[in-house]
Amino acid sequence: MFRTFDADNSGRIDFKEFLLAINITSTGKPEQKLEWAFQMYDVNGDGTIEPSEMAEIIGVWPFVIYRPTSLVVQG
Repeated sequence: MFRTFDADNSGRIDFKEFLLAINITSTGKPEQKLEWAFQMYDVNGDGTIEPSEMAEIIGVWPFVIYRPTSLVVQG
């Protein structure tokens, strides 16, 4: 998820990227939401979603869903 918000691949989410992410995920057009979701699953950025990429993202969701106030990104 972090990777999709970090549009310039700086390893950090700046204020502009944060605002854009909030806008797309909460009020964006359906096409924007679908594009964002696809980018989140396309971990290697090759334009396709492979089973291993889907498994990687699905494996992270329990931590994001059940710990919304303590999301910590390490890496």
